[in-house]
Amino acid sequence: MKKAPFVFDIHGHAPGLLPTEGPLRSAVAPQDTGIERLKSYGVDACVLSAVGDPATFGVGTKNDYGMVEYQLDRLHSLVKAADGTIVGSQADILQGDFRVLASKERIPIQVVLGVEGLDFLDGSLEIIDKLYESGVRLIGPVHYTANAIGGICMDLRGDPNGAGTKGGLTAFGKSVVDAANSLRMILDMTHANDATILDAIECSNQPIVCSHTGPRALCDTPRYLPDPVLKAIAGSGGLIGLWPERMGNSGPANLDEFTRMISYVVDLCGIGSLAIGTDFNGVPGYCNGYRGPIDIGKIEVALAAAGLPPAYRSAIMGGNAQRFVATGLKA
Repeated sequence: MKKAPFVFDIHGHAPGLLPTEGPLRSAVAPQDTGIERLKSYGVDACVLSAVGDPATFGVGTKNDYGMVEYQLDRLHSLVKAADGTIVGSQADILQGDFRVLASKERIPIQVVLGVEGLDFLDGSLEIIDKLYESGVRLIGPVHYTANAIGGICMDLRGDPNGAGTKGGLTAFGKSVVDAANSLRMILDMTHANDATILDAIECSNQPIVCSHTGPRALCDTPRYLPDPVLKAIAGSGGLIGLWPERMGNSGPANLDEFTRMISYVVDLCGIGSLAIGTDFNGVPGYCNGYRGPIDIGKIEVALAAAGLPPAYRSAIMGGNAQRFVATGLKA
């Protein structure tokens, strides 16, 4: 019987994240996917992130911890209702690519809880301990709003010169990295500018991830990373999640272009640093041929059509992310 690759989507959200009105809920925005449906679509593990700057998206008037607590409580409830497992340690990560199609339905989906944007910290590192106690194991220091931690790659309008886009990791930002390292929480530097990512690599004693991005050499958007930054992430043992997002003329037009993006980063950085981060339930649009988690298997089909061998496909679809998360967490 054919083995099914372990699929680990390293960036997603709960349904209902995007407001029904607003710049990200466009006519081409994919339909939300319920957490209870992910397993049947072939997703075995994923990161589900709360958003730390909801006021930026028109939800509430202030980016405070209470809004994050509400989102995390909801995520716990949704995962429980889906009979999923919240990952808290290395012991919670199933090791190896050993399952066959017939057995996948009997194994619960594994979920790593994250927070994207720590704008609510307000100078308090104690809140990071609260996040850990709430089950969070991955944190993204910056998102779309200027904060005291480091520079963002662009604002919500897509402006790479907007508020908060200048400078690297601040002194407070370095203390956030130290606090995350002490708890063995994974740092997701997606949405940071190049200088902040490089600063985080330098001062962190654990590898970082950029969970949903792409190579700027193939598409000149501030959400993508230049070759030197991609190589720095990979060279330090980090993980690069490639993103099938399409918005206007930005991003791959179709799955063939997405596959070429993957091949480019494999050639640049090596196979061990690649993963898939689709940003499901939080993305304004996908490339043609991909509608969301229901089509996750089409990515592997496209990789096979491009000639990538089975071992490479298994690594990209989930094996690398599985290993990275298991290594990053406490035993």
